[in-house]
Amino acid sequence: MFDLVKDAVSYARSKKELNRILGKILLRYKILGRFSGSIELSSITEEESRIIGSIDYKLFGKSQGKLNIKKFIQYFTKGKYEDLDFEAFMREYFKGELTTNRQVKEQQELIKNSYFEILIHHAVELSLEVQWLSSAIKEKNYGYTTIMREYETNRDGLTQKLFFVMGALSELTFNSDKLEPLPLFSSRLTRDPHFFDIGTTVFRLMMFGLCYKFKCPYPENVEETNEILFNAGIARDELSIFTTIYGIRAFGLKEEHLGWLGFYNNKEPLHVSIKNLNCANSFEFISGKVYIFENPTVFMEVIRGLDNKIASLVCTSGQLNTASLMLLDKLFKEGATFYYSGDFDPEGLRIADKLKSRYKDKLILWRYSSADYLKIKGNKGFEGRENKLIKLKSDELIQVKEVMEREKVCGYQELLVKEYVEDIMTGGKGC
Repeated sequence: MFDLVKDAVSYARSKKELNRILGKILLRYKILGRFSGSIELSSITEEESRIIGSIDYKLFGKSQGKLNIKKFIQYFTKGKYEDLDFEAFMREYFKGELTTNRQVKEQQELIKNSYFEILIHHAVELSLEVQWLSSAIKEKNYGYTTIMREYETNRDGLTQKLFFVMGALSELTFNSDKLEPLPLFSSRLTRDPHFFDIGTTVFRLMMFGLCYKFKCPYPENVEETNEILFNAGIARDELSIFTTIYGIRAFGLKEEHLGWLGFYNNKEPLHVSIKNLNCANSFEFISGKVYIFENPTVFMEVIRGLDNKIASLVCTSGQLNTASLMLLDKLFKEGATFYYSGDFDPEGLRIADKLKSRYKDKLILWRYSSADYLKIKGNKGFEGRENKLIKLKSDELIQVKEVMEREKVCGYQELLVKEYVEDIMTGGKGC
């Protein structure tokens, strides 16, 4: 039988007009897993036409047409090749290529599963964090698409990247009281300060690992990225990210920080970086209260309005950055009650909502009533940004949100400076 197959292969290879027809039949077999159906031929040559016409006279002399595969097999296996096993012939003709797409896919899936099983087993032996990767592969989430893309394009590189990422997830302190700069963290693990640079595949995979741990969606912007890193005990750097304070004193392990004290005594605002906050172990603030402002101009006007009266103030300068969160978390742990006031716009309400969700009953939404909004609402609309109001969680903001959606204009806190000062000085509005 094998001699018959070899003879048929030799015959077919001597007939160039058969090559394209057999190739088309092979492709059809890969899709269907059987020799059935039809193949489409175009630009049919004169030699091909003679064979095709012998099988189906309607195709003789045509430049294109459909050829029934079973009719071709019947034609090819008559006479001398009557006992020919056509599948064995095709396997020999195409040197073992006679596997279906499904079989190829199943084989590739087995190889892929084996790759990740061995990798995860080895990581367990090294006591690395593997829960994220196991979940990502099993549930096809938290970075699965990125992992598969790397697997297809650079498998050896992916192995190294995944081991470094699992090593990073194992090494993170998840201590937001003392942040480690990302370049130092990267150097400590890989001897390369840029290995986990933002924008790299390994940074993206590490972020997916953190999102898995925190059960949160992948960050959509810089602020969300910084917050996830902050919760993991990482800062992008120690100096360029800062927050602004007034009337707050800081203490190290043994003594008061004289730099903070100097600004406190001089009644001046102070920019404090993550480096400064890393060196502070405890704080002192006035009457257990800390007033938080979004706007630097309002912050300074309130300080001027206090007329040398000391109160503890923080300015976030817009979106909450890592330094602001770090300071507020530290103050929260020391029992501070926060009073937050910001702009009446979609972004301002989202910040208020985020802080309320984070500090709950220890944060009072200050001057955030519908009456306050209607008193200062201006002419500038927030068209195109309404969707930012949809995700608000705080019940206290729902009423003012609905009024804003009706009025469709913003209100800015510069017009409430007088009220802020009076509240702080007299304890009004719950202060």
